[in-house]
Amino acid sequence: MELRCHVQADTERLDERILSPVDSQLRKEIIAARDEVGCEGPWDARVVLDELLISAGTVQTLSYQVYSIGRLLHAPVSMRAVQALVRTALETAARAWWLLDPALTIRQRVTRSIGVTLQSMRDEQRAWKKLGEAGPLKRSNEQINHLVEWARYIGLAITADKLGQPRLAEFTPSTASEMVAKLGDEAGGSLGGSALYSWLSASTHGAALHMVPFTDGVPQVPRTNCRELAWVLKPAVISLRATHLRLAEYVGASSVHRSRPYDALLRELHSKRSDKTPVGVF
Repeated sequence: MELRCHVQADTERLDERILSPVDSQLRKEIIAARDEVGCEGPWDARVVLDELLISAGTVQTLSYQVYSIGRLLHAPVSMRAVQALVRTALETAARAWWLLDPALTIRQRVTRSIGVTLQSMRDEQRAWKKLGEAGPLKRSNEQINHLVEWARYIGLAITADKLGQPRLAEFTPSTASEMVAKLGDEAGGSLGGSALYSWLSASTHGAALHMVPFTDGVPQVPRTNCRELAWVLKPAVISLRATHLRLAEYVGASSVHRSRPYDALLRELHSKRSDKTPVGVF
């Protein structure tokens, strides 16, 4: 089974988990949400569902990025294309890991979800403004206004940043490198965390041609046949497995069968690090 389909099958059943009586962190947060008060009374399950969909959507995005990396490994492209996408995948995984942190209260989780969504919308808004695209910019402004109004409606305070743009008063963003380091520390295994992220960043930015690699098997120079570079997919697969299993744990689903496709692929990646045989289906 392709990993992206494996993840998608779970994300399409999230509504069932909202209604499930199974004891889980999700169920506890639906109950705890009643203690939070917005403009028209206590929060309901819809608030929890919204933040869950943002976290699950991030995991699903990661699954498509890993699939794209797998496709690149079969293509005659520069190694740097693979490294750049692995770096992006680590950032996406770290964001999902951060959003699904089990130590958060429901208010903190909702604040993070709305905060990162607002950040993303602001990035898009700036892009349309620089391009001078009036139509898309108008839609972007409307989306931001709608999100800000929703935040106010559920009782989250809105302030202005130094540019006069709306921001959540309770939201404290983390940098990509901080989130990747947290993922590496907590997910364990051979992910590499901040060290791997720094190496990928240097390589992506063109500074790693003469760097001494910190991991066995890393080639010293870019190559054109990425079928030999199955090793570079390993951290992306590990991060996808970690975030998918964290999502499953959050909604009270079993992690046993969800881990098997990842474990099988990681074994295959390990066996093919030194040969030129293409790696299976991603």
